[in-house]
Amino acid sequence: MSNDSIETVAILDEVEQLAKKLSNVEFIQRYKRVEELVNQHDTIQKLLKDLKNAQYASIDSVQKQSVIDHLYKQLMDNPLFSEYMELQEQVENFLKDTIYIFTKTISPNISINEKSSGGCGGGCGGCH
Repeated sequence: MSNDSIETVAILDEVEQLAKKLSNVEFIQRYKRVEELVNQHDTIQKLLKDLKNAQYASIDSVQKQSVIDHLYKQLMDNPLFSEYMELQEQVENFLKDTIYIFTKTISPNISINEKSSGGCGGGCGGCH
């Protein structure tokens, strides 16, 4: 194994250790707990399944959008799901910021999405 390979493996080991530390940040731990609850919540899972089915249903677009909006509102009215989506956005923004810092530290010339924020992470399969 070359010195470059050995150094790369050592650095990747350090990155893995950093990732483990980052995964212990309180809001990330909270996200993991809430995600588990969402995955076990029958009503939320049914709404998510219905939402996904509505997105692929072969109905006219106005009716389809109405159904999707209704299902999405039901999901967001659920405090557990609403908290999950907020935490998911926090985690995603944190990860984007982390990647941004790594990338710009390596080279300011690497083209990446500048620290964008917001947007749905696709957790519900919808685009709202």
